[in-house]
Amino acid sequence: MRKGITPVIAIILLVLIVVALGGVFAAWMSRSMGTLTKTGQEQITKTAEQLQKSISIDEVSCTASGTIYLRNTGTVNITCSEINVYVDDALQTITCNPDPVTPGSTTTINGSTSNLDLSGNPSIKVTVPGNAATYQC
Repeated sequence: MRKGITPVIAIILLVLIVVALGGVFAAWMSRSMGTLTKTGQEQITKTAEQLQKSISIDEVSCTASGTIYLRNTGTVNITCSEINVYVDDALQTITCNPDPVTPGSTTTINGSTSNLDLSGNPSIKVTVPGNAATYQC
């Protein structure tokens, strides 16, 4: 007579192992999907906010200490730190007045406080998270 487990007990053990592995897999998938969903929602919110930020160049005084007049054409406030100004493709350090720029209002980037040299017909590009505007002196 051979000793061992009966076929019925072996089947029961196999079913229990498969059920336990299925439970572990379901818990892992649930946690993973929750993390992915949260990350995706944060990205969508961030992208939607960026798309609401838009700017246009109203006027530029093309002199050695020129001034750039920008208008917030978006629907949310834009802080000065979100505005990038390029003169002939070189990023400039700027200060804005007022900061932040509310929707529909304008801000001034003064060349004398931001060290902008806009003489000599440079190309000017202003970017914010939602768009970019260009101007040729």
